[in-house]
Amino acid sequence: MKSYTRVGILKDRMEEKGYNQKTLAEDIGIHPDTLSKKLRGETQFNVNEINSICYVLKLSVDQAMRIFFTSYNEPYDRLKALFEQRGLRLHEIAESLEMDPIDLYFKMNRIGGFDFYPEEIVKIVKVYHLGTTEGFFLT
Repeated sequence: MKSYTRVGILKDRMEEKGYNQKTLAEDIGIHPDTLSKKLRGETQFNVNEINSICYVLKLSVDQAMRIFFTSYNEPYDRLKALFEQRGLRLHEIAESLEMDPIDLYFKMNRIGGFDFYPEEIVKIVKVYHLGTTEGFFLT
């Protein structure tokens, strides 16, 4: 059964790729007890550990963001739903907008105070033929 918690998503991916805590810890270069503490939320993953986990488990940017970064405010859910309905992936959208995929992800999910610049909003409206910004962008 799929989990939708941060740790659950990571554990599901570990299982899919044939890892347990001990083998993942070994492959990313930390002690199994350290990984266990991080999975329980007692300590945080550092950037190198996140990068190693993403590489070893072949996590997409979206998966990594959902697992490791939870602080966001009022994401652009309607815009994301439209992109999903059209079958567009983050990298395709970023490429068409000439944006970095990670920047786009941060802006679409409003992580860390990131938001679209007015010229980016105009470009999204034009490229994806939205006709209006109403309902898609916060004002």
